[in-house]
Amino acid sequence: MTIGLPPGQIASLKRIRRRLQRRRFYQSAVVGNEDGLIYAGLGQIWVRYRGGNDADGNVTFQQAIKVNRGGATFFEYYGAPVWVVYDRNDELAIEGVDSKEAAAANLDTALLNLGNRSSRWFRLKNATRLAGRPVGTAANPSTLVTVRSLIYDNDYGDLYRLEATARVADKVDLATYIPAAGNHAVVCIFLRTVDNTFQVTSSTVQALATDIDLTDYQECFALRDAETIPIQAFILSDGQTAITKADMGEDLRQFVNMPRGHGFPNPVDQISILRSGYTQTISDKLTITGKLTINGKLTIADTTSQPVDQPIGPYYLGVHDLYNSGVATILAVNASAIYNGYVYQTVPGDGQIVYCSRAYFSPGVYQIRVVHLKSTAGGIFEVSLIGPETLTTPTVDTYNGITTFNNISDNNLTITKAGEYRINVIINGKNGISTNYYASFQSLSISKQ
Repeated sequence: MTIGLPPGQIASLKRIRRRLQRRRFYQSAVVGNEDGLIYAGLGQIWVRYRGGNDADGNVTFQQAIKVNRGGATFFEYYGAPVWVVYDRNDELAIEGVDSKEAAAANLDTALLNLGNRSSRWFRLKNATRLAGRPVGTAANPSTLVTVRSLIYDNDYGDLYRLEATARVADKVDLATYIPAAGNHAVVCIFLRTVDNTFQVTSSTVQALATDIDLTDYQECFALRDAETIPIQAFILSDGQTAITKADMGEDLRQFVNMPRGHGFPNPVDQISILRSGYTQTISDKLTITGKLTINGKLTIADTTSQPVDQPIGPYYLGVHDLYNSGVATILAVNASAIYNGYVYQTVPGDGQIVYCSRAYFSPGVYQIRVVHLKSTAGGIFEVSLIGPETLTTPTVDTYNGITTFNNISDNNLTITKAGEYRINVIINGKNGISTNYYASFQSLSISKQ
């Protein structure tokens, strides 16, 4: 005779057995889903289990699933090798790093917050190193900037020390970067890590009437060498003879520990360990001087991005649009003018920006058409496009013995670099017999040919 357990005890034993089985569950996985995403919701991240090897020997992965972050705090970066287990809530979670896989990928699991970018940042309020500050005072004006010391790794993995610029000869002199009267620009100081020297870049000099914005900072960063650390920006203007703290722009040290983007140029020769099933992209050119061993499959693809054509045309500013974008204008009505209206500058002067606007241009040839007035007080104007490159039309003389409307001036400009441009109409002198620098316009249009 067999004595069986009550049904309630059998169900309880089965639950205990399932939990024990789950406690012994260890599955190797990698962080991230098929689209490169990591975070899957509050307290959860995406992981993919390994699914075996394909015909070429490459590791395949199963469909991504959501798991609790658990012990993944130090390893939440895409492709991190981790162990997935059942936690005390009987739910899938990350227990920790897969040390064997990490070692195969040449990753040191002893590093704090391995691969976690934010853990390598520092707060500016706590940063005393590498500060760039003017040295001049009211009693002793100067254009010199001093920089505090810093210990850092260069691109070759060597430990370097930037000594503080204690002597006058060591300090950075920004005198040659100060724009002339009526103009301003962003000037940025960088540390070149390859030779422990400083590099200074400047944005395009522009009239004070044009605001400094992110485009000017981007221009400075685009001009720097690849192996540089950003330090400090200054807004210099108007032919100043001294630089003070009031001229300081953005503190750029928040970018010191920012990781470089994929494909960023690096001159270092190094050994790369490629994990099976992963892709490593090498920008520009791969030169092999020794031996290349391939266990599996090597794919070389042309990934050069193609520019997206984004024509704007035609870009048109009529009378009211010109009036609204003008620096100092008066809107007038005249039966002889197109649309019975025109605008003119009320505070005329040589070198002044009359109208300014912005637009995106793709590469191509563009016709710049200005419909304008001529008069005995007319000045000479030109149209400039300022952005990834600077282009300027020939000058147009608007002097005439009598006032005439609907005068058309057409000029072509060839844009080779796509991007956002400032459109400036600038007074550039006057005819010798003109009585003033007035600029009077009816419309401005830019169309791709």
